[in-house]
Amino acid sequence: MHEILATLGAALMGVLAPAAPQNPQDVLAHEITAVQTGSGVVGLAGAVMQDGRLVAMAASGERALGSGEPVSAEGPWHVGSLTKSMTAVMIATMVEDGLLTWDTTLADIYGTDIDPSWHAVTMTDLLTHRSGAGGSIPVGMMLAPRPTSREDVSAQRQDIVRSVLNKPAPGQRGTFTYSNMGVIIAGAVTEKIAGHPWEDEMESRVFRPLGLQGGFGAPMGDDAPRGHRRTLFMRRAINPTTPGSDNPPFLGPAGTVHMPLPDLVAYGQFHLSEQPGILSRETLDQLHQAVPDTGQKPVHYAYGWVVEADGHDIGAGPVIWHNGSNTMWYALLILFPERDTVMAFTANEMTDDLQGHLFDIAETMAKTLDMSEPAPSTQAEN
Repeated sequence: MHEILATLGAALMGVLAPAAPQNPQDVLAHEITAVQTGSGVVGLAGAVMQDGRLVAMAASGERALGSGEPVSAEGPWHVGSLTKSMTAVMIATMVEDGLLTWDTTLADIYGTDIDPSWHAVTMTDLLTHRSGAGGSIPVGMMLAPRPTSREDVSAQRQDIVRSVLNKPAPGQRGTFTYSNMGVIIAGAVTEKIAGHPWEDEMESRVFRPLGLQGGFGAPMGDDAPRGHRRTLFMRRAINPTTPGSDNPPFLGPAGTVHMPLPDLVAYGQFHLSEQPGILSRETLDQLHQAVPDTGQKPVHYAYGWVVEADGHDIGAGPVIWHNGSNTMWYALLILFPERDTVMAFTANEMTDDLQGHLFDIAETMAKTLDMSEPAPSTQAEN
């Protein structure tokens, strides 16, 4: 009888005991594969870093449609508008070096012969989309010849910016209008101050000090993923050597960076580091603070980041995030500052429903990592 009771007790303990924690790597691999196969996106990858440690990384799909070659999480991947926060970081290093301030105006740099509507526009205005710059770039600019040398790209960028500043600003300063041109102007300002192309400054001030293998334009190389374009009912891989493989290079500060996925998630972790190295923690915190705007529907947007105190309904505290796409690639970077966690996702194709699926993966990974409560160190500080 005692043996029977002991057996029953052991069985009940097995039933009542909590389930063993799931392996984050297995969960991420399953979720990435499910979304990639379910959505039909050509190639998809994701990575999760927590407390400075890469805890999961996975990829599913093809390097190029019909190639039969598996895509690698290593990439490199085009990250589109995630470049905007990188430009802000680069400018922040110049601010800390005393080369300019957040309140430096366009009149300070380009003189008062530009249109008066631009005179008082500051670096903060440009980087937070409150400068009055337009929401779209004219077709003529997008179709302009594409220089190949950095010096020629920089010269073209300056010519384009000057042509924009010589006309009245399309919008109202202080009101949020998402604007590639505003960030392009900010990048052009750095060229005027440093005397070097924006690309050179990005490499010397951000990529190399942080150990990131960042590049510009469509990723090259036989083993690199290919971006894909949909036209009507067809889609095809894009040759990275053709002009249509990316936006024009003058657009660089707003969205032409590519890098491996491990480097992208490490870049996100840099933003959460207590000792970020190239910037003070105070300056990084400023880059994550949403700037008030004068619009009827205020947008919680910081220096290249969307700031959501409600955590995007993920249940892991506030989130700071941004996406990026040149319409042939897609990238999403999510910071969980109270959980010291970063999640990054990349795809070599953009689809309308992809972002929603990726936030669903983020929620699943947050549960897997038990991110419902802040990290102990964060709780102690509060």
